[in-house]
Order: sequence, then structure tokens, then C-alpha cells
Amino acid sequence: MSKARGIVFESEVSRDVEPGVVTLYDRSRFANNGTMTDITWAQLPSGLWVMDFDGTAYIRRDNPSFNNPTGSISLWANFPTSALVPNEIVFAYGLNNNFWPDMFWLLYPSASRFRFQLQKGGPVQGFDEYTTIGSVTNDIWQNWVLTQDRTAPKLYRNGLLILTISTGANIGWWFSDIYASTARRYSIGALVHAVSNQVTASLSQLRIYNYALTAGQILNHYEATRRDFGV
Repeated sequence: MSKARGIVFESEVSRDVEPGVVTLYDRSRFANNGTMTDITWAQLPSGLWVMDFDGTAYIRRDNPSFNNPTGSISLWANFPTSALVPNEIVFAYGLNNNFWPDMFWLLYPSASRFRFQLQKGGPVQGFDEYTTIGSVTNDIWQNWVLTQDRTAPKLYRNGLLILTISTGANIGWWFSDIYASTARRYSIGALVHAVSNQVTASLSQLRIYNYALTAGQILNHYEATRRDFGV
């Protein structure tokens, strides 16, 4: 993908041949490929292959090459009602050898909502925010985008803004602010430092940008991809 697009991680997309089961390939020029454990693939009616996480699966990459002061995380997700467990990790970033220091995480707790927490050097020295109860609709695909413009994180669902994080310390932090070590890792579907809090979900089209997407860009991306997910 071109540098101008600002994508530092873009997960593999396939419509015809089932993707590999060992590596999640990064289609950006940065090659932040992740090692997959127990991932299976399912094909949607549109032909798109998506990742299935069964509560034991996860993907990891040590020392990824993104360390940006602003950015966005975008993904499609489908959470089954039959397998809800509090504090399931969807995406995490931080040190790979310690629970507390330098960790950014996006996780899915009970009550059908997301929780966003950023902490550095100890419990919650950044923000800790929940979406409203019921904001996640189970058993259907939804598009989620989290942005950071150095002012406040914003969360979009299906192309529309639903949350601006306005309380907490250091709400302008992003990847470049939350680690002071090269022992860092991204993790999809589990905690960074340990194999725990695994998610049960189907995930697809994870992208990480080095700038904050605009509302218009987010809506355009949703409209361009939603038919693949039957919405």
C-alpha cells in the first residue's frame, strides 16, 4: 500500500483462496506480519474470508514498526451472544514482558459494550472509558474505528461517531506515548504479556493508520465495505 495512505498495518484480505493459517500478512509496506495461533477462517456469502477466534486463538507480533503520535484503528467485528465473556481482548499494544507498564488495549467486556483503557507504568494513568450498555449488537457485523488526533480519542460505529473520550488523564496519548522500551508487541485476541483474556469473535479488515481519519473518510470506508458483511 502507498505511503500516502498512511497505513502502517493492513491485514490480509482474500475472496477466493482460503488464507494461510500461520501468518497474518500485513499488506502495508511495513511488513508487520503477525504470528497466528489456532486461528481458523470462515467464508462469508460475499466470498470474503474472515478470521474466527474461538476463545483460544490469538495473533502477535513483537516490535512492530508503528510508533505514531496520532492514528486510527479500524476493524469489522462480529461477537456471538452464545460466547460472551467479560474483558475479552480485541486489540492490545504494549510491553511483552509485564502486565502493567506501557499498555494500550481495546477490549470487550460484558453488557455488550466496549471498554478502552490506556495505562503507563501502573494501573490506569491514561483514560478508561466504556461505551454505553448495548452499543455492541451481537451476532451481526459492525465496523468500529478508534481515532486519536492528540486532543481526544473518538469512537465510530458503522461510520458514525458514538463516543468522544473527554475525561481521564493524558487523553491525547497514542502509541508514541505509552512505551519506553523496545520490548513491545501488538496482540489481536489476547493480552500482550500472557495468553489470557482471549476473545470469541469473528474479525476482519484490521487497519492501523498513522493519522486520525476524518469523519468523512470513516463513513466512506464503511459504505465501501459493508456489503461484504451483509449490512
